[in-house]
Amino acid sequence: MVTNVNKRGGCKASNGLVNWGSWWGDQWSGFAEGEVVHKDGQMEIVFEKTGAQSYSPQVFQENLFFENGREYTVSLDAKSTAPREVNLLVGEPLSSDPWFIPFMDTKVISIGEEVETHSFTFEMTSATNVNGKLVFEVGEINGVSIPSTITIDNVTIK
Repeated sequence: MVTNVNKRGGCKASNGLVNWGSWWGDQWSGFAEGEVVHKDGQMEIVFEKTGAQSYSPQVFQENLFFENGREYTVSLDAKSTAPREVNLLVGEPLSSDPWFIPFMDTKVISIGEEVETHSFTFEMTSATNVNGKLVFEVGEINGVSIPSTITIDNVTIK
């Protein structure tokens, strides 16, 4: 079951992909080709082509609450049909350059063909924010673009 994060930093059961969005690129970052689907209670990011940037494509959840001075743990289960890396970011989206203000350092997750749990902890040192965003960047990571199907499950922020 894909779990959505609520505005209080806990989690609630998801109804498919409710509250999840995706972005598949543009003329500047390159266009990716694929889709995000809900299958067997899990989120699958299926793509045949990535853009030229790490963030094309990306899957995300927005409008998350992060309180200054609190520690948060991001946890998820993931696997891929081809071993590859995925960037995990938490921050605030912006409508102009620089487009995103990170609340933690980007975490590069190595995903293999077997389900593995990944967990990261960070302290919210920015001002309390009700517009937080959790992002999975699945485009070109560290110069490598590997089309695959990535399965993500049990996403939580506590």
